[in-house]
Amino acid sequence: MNDNLYLKKYEIIYVLKSDITNKIINNFILKIKTLINNLNGKSIKINCWGKKKISWKCKKYQQGIYTHHIFLGSNDIIVKIRNILNIEESILLHQIILLNEKINKNKQIEYDDILYTTITNT
Repeated sequence: MNDNLYLKKYEIIYVLKSDITNKIINNFILKIKTLINNLNGKSIKINCWGKKKISWKCKKYQQGIYTHHIFLGSNDIIVKIRNILNIEESILLHQIILLNEKINKNKQIEYDDILYTTITNT
């Protein structure tokens, strides 16, 4: 069995500062999506859930803009995404979850590579 035929399915949830602009939010989401695509990954779904309350105060913020991203990729992508999430000043929290160990990258996957935004600056 050739392991080069398989990718892993991941889910990322990250929370951006609530006082940044829609342009900064969309640029950051696009940065992550572009990184995944450039490293031979596949974005499945990106959904910005908008501004939500954080359960505890994080870096002086009680609200943040939540983004959910499901994608296929390798371990290399995760290392690079973690580096970006750890150094980006506008990120308050993040979590990466492995959903599936082996997805055949040549298999036709039903995916929705569209950026859904529900951002409101209130």
